[in-house]
Amino acid sequence: ASRGVRIAGEGLATWRELGLTMRSRGGGPYENHVVRLGWAKPKAGQPTARYVVQWTDSVAQALSLDAQSTFVFEVQAEKDTPRPLAAADTAPAVGPMPRPSRWGWLPGWLRRGPPDSAQASDSAKQASGATKRGGDTKKEPAGDSAARRKKGDADSVVVLDFRVELETADGRTASVALSELNPLPPPLTIRLYKWGRPERRFGASSRDYDQVLTRYAIPLARLERDVPGFRAAQVRAVRFVFDRTAAGTVLMDGMGFER
Repeated sequence: ASRGVRIAGEGLATWRELGLTMRSRGGGPYENHVVRLGWAKPKAGQPTARYVVQWTDSVAQALSLDAQSTFVFEVQAEKDTPRPLAAADTAPAVGPMPRPSRWGWLPGWLRRGPPDSAQASDSAKQASGATKRGGDTKKEPAGDSAARRKKGDADSVVVLDFRVELETADGRTASVALSELNPLPPPLTIRLYKWGRPERRFGASSRDYDQVLTRYAIPLARLERDVPGFRAAQVRAVRFVFDRTAAGTVLMDGMGFER
């Protein structure tokens, strides 16, 4: 974070920084880093997951916020299952921002690194399930398998929702649910090829959707109108509170104020 700005997380299942990559085989970088936040339903006595950005009075003076200002951010829902926070996710950054690998020109299948812990966990669960069934290798008909996957995908689509809170120096809080602005669309999956075999051979190597973030805007004039005593010039913190959907994972970027 910049001088005078503090970023904190509480109750999160996933918190890490990563670079956006293209869907195409080879996964070329977009040269844009985002934060991945995941949460799960808290257990009894545990806090609700939240991601907080706070700043000092000197930063607020530089921002010069008023009723003409608008808080903006970008977000995309992901299909990954939230995983426990790993030590590497919260370790202090050392050195400059990572640069693209010099081996980036190689096909993805030659330079593919270890899978994300969330995907690895899902793969392990599937393998464990197969073992518990006694090693039965009987295959179901291709048509039944495709129909089952299609039905499972349709049933598992969940529209994620959370709240955005802005707090002033005197403790007044204004809250807006993401769904009040615009429902967050799930990742748009699409095949690159008509037939399954060329899709598997030449299509995306790791996912069936592109990482495209949706932009949201919250006018501070709206908050001043809805919350008595709320003054835009006194805003000192923004909180993303994940209490409207039981569990989910999102990518976030582009947080800031504009006029």
